[in-house]
Amino acid sequence: MTEISVGIEVVSSPTLSYTYLGTRRPTVYSVTLTNTGPDATAGTVVEPRIRIESPLGAPVADEWVGNPRPLPRPSKLHPEPITWERIRLPASPRVLGQLNEQVNAEIVTEFVTEDNEVVASDRQPLLLLAANAWTDDRDHHGALGAFVAPNSPALVPILRRAREILQEATGDSGTGAYQMHGGTEESSMLRVRHIARAVYESIREIGIDYSNPEGTFNMGQKIRSPRAILEQNAGTCLDTSVLYASCLSAAGVEPVIFVVAGHAFSGYYTWKMRPKDEFFEDGVVTDPNLIGEMWKVSMVQPVETTTLCRRSPPVGFEEACERNHEFLRNEDNSMDSMLDIGQV
Repeated sequence: MTEISVGIEVVSSPTLSYTYLGTRRPTVYSVTLTNTGPDATAGTVVEPRIRIESPLGAPVADEWVGNPRPLPRPSKLHPEPITWERIRLPASPRVLGQLNEQVNAEIVTEFVTEDNEVVASDRQPLLLLAANAWTDDRDHHGALGAFVAPNSPALVPILRRAREILQEATGDSGTGAYQMHGGTEESSMLRVRHIARAVYESIREIGIDYSNPEGTFNMGQKIRSPRAILEQNAGTCLDTSVLYASCLSAAGVEPVIFVVAGHAFSGYYTWKMRPKDEFFEDGVVTDPNLIGEMWKVSMVQPVETTTLCRRSPPVGFEEACERNHEFLRNEDNSMDSMLDIGQV
């Protein structure tokens, strides 16, 4: 057979973890093949196969096999690349769930002829994260939303205390957000703020200690679950952002998380907005100007969450809402993204 020469382009995520399995985050987005060989190779049928190789004892994911397709005629002026998309590599929750530290792996792509001969291959690095780790993946900003857990049993006492605070402050312990309390949008927005404040104060009463993070945003940082935060009585900016967002969601308030350079904080929608497709792509806004506009028109309310930790003097809800205005104004170009937790 005439020797086949092709160019391969694999678009993939740099990381994979147990926590990401419940998101829409693909491991491989697409693979593209361009025939760069002699004319005689045109029409040769090739089949793509993709797998993950790692030093772990068990397979990380099932192999993906794409539809066989014939190679187009090579052309330097007008190449006709072939692209395969919707690539599914079902990962093993059992294997990834047991990882306590990151592991270096590879995404292996091979093209095989009808005679089962491998004629081209490609390898891309893949970092397998610890089960509770997150990294600031620019190809999938919404991965942080995978850690928000509104159904965690650990939130029950927090929500119970929040309803007590609501009762004391408003005479109504209900956490039904975005309902037309008083018949006006203004009264509904005020009710949402009351709920957000009650949740904030309920968490702050716990007396969580601030904990310096292990790792960095870019290289991977472990995130505590709500249960782990309460058991260890400690949390980072990521931990407290996820905890507050989890509690807001459990209380019927739609949370968001803001990610800036080296920091994260939470917040919420001041009113129930549907649809959101004009603002979001896969539940994330990455345009800092658009994020700033949404804040200026009071569509979203940012809330600093490290102030939930023990401080002297304590920082109340109103001050926490004022803490991050410089990021929303994008004064230092550090605003990175805003995640709609209900959509990621």
